[in-house]
Amino acid sequence: MMMTDELSPKQESLLKFGFLNNFFFLASKPQVSILKSEEQPISGSSLTLRCQVHGYPVPVITWFKDQMRLNEDDRVSIHSDGELSIKGLSSEDNGMYTCEASNNLGVVRKQVEIKIQELVTEASVTGN
Repeated sequence: MMMTDELSPKQESLLKFGFLNNFFFLASKPQVSILKSEEQPISGSSLTLRCQVHGYPVPVITWFKDQMRLNEDDRVSIHSDGELSIKGLSSEDNGMYTCEASNNLGVVRKQVEIKIQELVTEASVTGN
């Protein structure tokens, strides 16, 4: 086996290719987009944000809210496919959500602002 310092420039460039099931994949910096399940989420409901990521090697996805890394709890679920789910929404969930995708070729971030609509009931309108 050749060591990397013994490779020609052409051979080194070939190392940027991945090989899987007879297909070659060109190494690439991550590309990110975010899809929301609801345009105007309502207090008490659920919200799903999908971080769609492309890149090779496969990027690692990390979610942030207001620049703080999100951790899972009884209301927040982060799935390996890049999906973020939040149950029982409240005004505390308002903020800027960021999906970060990283691999050895770079880091890319996309943001989406979430504003939770408070549910207005008849009692709150009439003051009773």
